[in-house]
Amino acid sequence: MGCASSHLREEDHLSTDPSSWRAMALSATSKAPPNLGGPALVISHKVDTRKGCYPNDPDRPSEDAYCAVEELGGHPGVHLYGVFDGHGPEGRACSSFVAKKLPEALAADSSLMKDPSRSLVRAIHGVDSALRKSRFDDIHSGCTACVALVVGDRVLVGNVGDSRAVAARVIKPGSGELQAEDLSEDHTPFRKDEFERVTKAGAFVMTLEQLEREQRVFSCYVDPEGFDGDPPRLWDSTGVFPGTAFTRSIGDHGAAHVGIVADAEIKTVSLSRDMPMLLLATDGIWEFVSSQRAMDIMSRPGRRSARIESLVEEACRIWMEREGRTDDIAVVAVFFDVDAARRDEAEEDGVDGKRAEQVQG
Repeated sequence: MGCASSHLREEDHLSTDPSSWRAMALSATSKAPPNLGGPALVISHKVDTRKGCYPNDPDRPSEDAYCAVEELGGHPGVHLYGVFDGHGPEGRACSSFVAKKLPEALAADSSLMKDPSRSLVRAIHGVDSALRKSRFDDIHSGCTACVALVVGDRVLVGNVGDSRAVAARVIKPGSGELQAEDLSEDHTPFRKDEFERVTKAGAFVMTLEQLEREQRVFSCYVDPEGFDGDPPRLWDSTGVFPGTAFTRSIGDHGAAHVGIVADAEIKTVSLSRDMPMLLLATDGIWEFVSSQRAMDIMSRPGRRSARIESLVEEACRIWMEREGRTDDIAVVAVFFDVDAARRDEAEEDGVDGKRAEQVQG
């Protein structure tokens, strides 16, 4: 069983049932690019999503979502891009809810232009609270969030969970080679600071293998170096719940007692000509594809949509080889172009993305 892919016109993209098993791609170009003391940067983006291949559950809907909102709140030069990985019985509903509500919460924040970092943290907490009040199961369900907020010549990356943001850095001008720079750090028990935080809160951290072998709960830090197996997970004293491989999430309020929180980590970088691209993706990519490998694929010659599709295909191939299935995938690639020629290349190889807002759940 393989992973299917197709490119959609924008109007198809916006009306498509997200449970359909196909990839979606679109592009758009910012109307108010930042000027870095020379030619203005032209900002564009492309999206590719893929429903996971689950042979034992072929009708399982995709739980990944994304947002791409240009001129957020009517502010020229302010744009929001994000990916959201749902999980639990209502994971799809949770990721869709957050993908829709987070841009609205940010746009409504009166401090957005003065203090975007604080606004982003506050908006994520606000959406987490709104999910608690929604009709959806926020006790056993939730989603990760990894977003990039472009404000003028700054990019603020906010992360909750194990989706990831990776910037491309030019190694040598004209070479086409890109160096990956992680702009977020996964929230998992592999991080010593996260391990210590959740165990202090009351979590027991064990792999499934440890839990089954020992028949009791205890905490054991697992060094990620060279590790290849089921990841360490969070458990309460019963050894039954929640079993998450991440330590932060929007939702999952039933796991607050083991340290699951919606506290976003924020990293701010300045736009520059040596950062031509930013890649946001759910862990369907990062489970088996390193940040640098992703950038190696994205630096290949050819159309941008084809490069993103190649990245998704590689992730799917490795998933099938190792697990006999694939995970849901959502990728948003944001491009920062210096000249019109590269802008035109970006525009010609996708659909005509003139709509200012795209949200898909």
